[in-house]
Amino acid sequence: MPPLSRQPISIQQVETLLMEKGLLLSPPTLSQVAFSTLTTHSKRLQPGQGFLAYSGVSSDGNAFLQEASTKGAACLIGEIPWTSDGTAPPYLRVRHARAAWAWIESALVGHPQTQLTCFGVTGTNGKTSTVWMTRALLEKAEIPCLSIGSLGAFFPHDYVELAHTTPDPDVLFPLLAQAVAQGIRYVVMEVASHSLEQEKVAPLQFAAAVLTNFSRDHLDFHPSMEAYWQAKIRLFSERLLPEGRAIVECDWAARLFSQWAPISDTWTYGPTAPLPHIKSISLQTSQTPGHLAFSWKGKTLEGPFPFLGVHNQENFLAALLLAEKALAHIPPISQWHEIPQIPGRLEKIAYTPLILVDHSHKPAALQAVLQVVRTLTTGKVWVVMGCGGDRDRGKRPQMGAIAAQHADVVCLTSDNPRSEDPFQILAEIQAGIPPQTQTPVHVIENRRTAIAFAISHAAPQDAILLAGKGNENVQLYGKEKRPFCDKQVALSLLQERQEKK
Repeated sequence: MPPLSRQPISIQQVETLLMEKGLLLSPPTLSQVAFSTLTTHSKRLQPGQGFLAYSGVSSDGNAFLQEASTKGAACLIGEIPWTSDGTAPPYLRVRHARAAWAWIESALVGHPQTQLTCFGVTGTNGKTSTVWMTRALLEKAEIPCLSIGSLGAFFPHDYVELAHTTPDPDVLFPLLAQAVAQGIRYVVMEVASHSLEQEKVAPLQFAAAVLTNFSRDHLDFHPSMEAYWQAKIRLFSERLLPEGRAIVECDWAARLFSQWAPISDTWTYGPTAPLPHIKSISLQTSQTPGHLAFSWKGKTLEGPFPFLGVHNQENFLAALLLAEKALAHIPPISQWHEIPQIPGRLEKIAYTPLILVDHSHKPAALQAVLQVVRTLTTGKVWVVMGCGGDRDRGKRPQMGAIAAQHADVVCLTSDNPRSEDPFQILAEIQAGIPPQTQTPVHVIENRRTAIAFAISHAAPQDAILLAGKGNENVQLYGKEKRPFCDKQVALSLLQERQEKK
């Protein structure tokens, strides 16, 4: 994609913007000095750039204000009281630096969100699939769309790899500006709880918002499950337009609506009974694989469906409601089966044995996926799984217990150990497996070796689930990024086995 042209913005203009948003705490300097780029990394700062400091997870950017000053920053923005000698650039003290970051980055590229219709999807599981399905449905209707999430940013003819599910403001708003430049008018994006807490999406107002579900995750970041829940529902209470559409999985609708008053265009979706006075799209259960049926405005719609599991049927209902918001009609049944497979989400890569790759790295997701896999085979269910380092440790024994309960053979291996001892992580997972379990458990730290063990020992009628990493293409050991992709590793092992025959 061609580089964006950024318009310089004066410090006075920044101050006016931040005052309008209730973020500026210091007296306005009224400086006419301008900058066209903003950085949050003092080591990367170039003379003439703005420098913004926020308190991060592992370090506090406010500690680098003086360094940024001496390196020639055009202005400094932070949350703490700070003074320096008279040669320092103007200092803007703000109430919430991350929110200020989002608004300034938006201004630097012309506030592109004002020219876009944005759909946001939050929830513990299902965000990626729902966003993928929505983009595919809109493209089938010849509506250009940008999707943003764990799989990256997908333009009609371009792809951008992303480091975060919801990108930081210096990435997010240029992506939105590129969409405007390409004539795109719809954006569907994953809105993670982190991004709501960190105000990454503060300038966005969503025309539709989805809550897919809620279960344990990210307790390394959120202090409690209640705090995690409150972060999620900010998508509805703060970021949804008054005329916007609220779409809530039926199991969580009552809890959400007890804390946030539903607006007029509110829908629930899923298999259980709808709430009174709330519109619903109801999944019909006990369906045959490859087929979807649901109730919509008093009639039943049904047709071929290319995804596995009830959870994906629910994700698709949410996607249909998002697409209907844009199209004013439900996408034709003839298009449902044309949606391409979602990378790393119950993705089939082999059939004898059946091998599937899935991103399930949370207790509820792993259980749901293993239950689906059970229906796909007459043989044994194998699971190769681990847990990420430097993340919620409390879920590790839960993951082990679920694996032993729902699989016939468990291979515990490394996910992304990061800075932790991988064998300690495996021990914490194994601690959740009841000692009396009859399920064989193999602890094989090397992930390639673990996948090879499962493939070489599984019978042709068995099913192997490679869980946790999905479509990731690296494995994180300390600060080292080792190339690794479950799908590619499994395919190469199958090829090696075929060549030996």
